[in-house]
Amino acid sequence: MIEASSLLGETPEYLKSLTFNPPLAEAFWNACRRILYEDGALPKETKYMIAYMTVRAYSACPVCLSTHERMMVKMGIQPETIEQLRRDIEGVRLGERVKTLLVLSYHMVRTFDVEREKETYEKLLGTLTSIYRWEEAAEAILVVSLTKALQDFMHMLHLH
Repeated sequence: MIEASSLLGETPEYLKSLTFNPPLAEAFWNACRRILYEDGALPKETKYMIAYMTVRAYSACPVCLSTHERMMVKMGIQPETIEQLRRDIEGVRLGERVKTLLVLSYHMVRTFDVEREKETYEKLLGTLTSIYRWEEAAEAILVVSLTKALQDFMHMLHLH
């Protein structure tokens, strides 16, 4: 995974675990790269902060959080912003649109059981789609979903 290590400065554990099947690893990396590390409807920095908040809300894995913090620094996100994300998302000094997106994403992750908490989830989704264009909202949800899936994958394989 030369491309991943050159972009990220290291090869993520989830990719190392797939070295037994290089075509699968390559396909998986291409999807992750497009979703997390490239600009789309949302800037890559925003998507990566969403991924960080997802890890923080979903598993709070210290190894994962540290890795995400290193990546945010590489992306040019200020250490003060990262420190604020670590402590209190409400106090983050970002544009209101980005901050709102991070808060909503964090709360979507905290709403674990969509069926049981359907009203809360629908309210969050409604707020998200009322503030953001559909493609921005969909991309944010995709980032949250992929990040949660990667967390589950790594925990199931005991990669950290």
